[in-house]
Amino acid sequence: MRLLIPVLLAITAVSAALLAAQTSAYESFTLEEQDQIIAEAPGCHVECQVQGSRRRQCFVKGQDCRASCRTLPACMHEGVPQPLKVCAVVKTR
Repeated sequence: MRLLIPVLLAITAVSAALLAAQTSAYESFTLEEQDQIIAEAPGCHVECQVQGSRRRQCFVKGQDCRASCRTLPACMHEGVPQPLKVCAVVKTR
């Protein structure tokens, strides 16, 4: 039950983020250690490379694909300096 609420918040936030600012296809975005990619649409893919010990640089692969990311302030964890960020990779067409 403890994990269910953050997961539902993440899904809701990503759905709302689809209408918000998005990263263009073939552009990159950064994820911290605790951040997650929670969904990839068919035909879309993300490749991430480790940048230091706690950061990943991610690249959207796939024609007409975008990453939509949303920060979830309600999902702060003890000892983590910033809120959780979740991303979904979606088709634009």
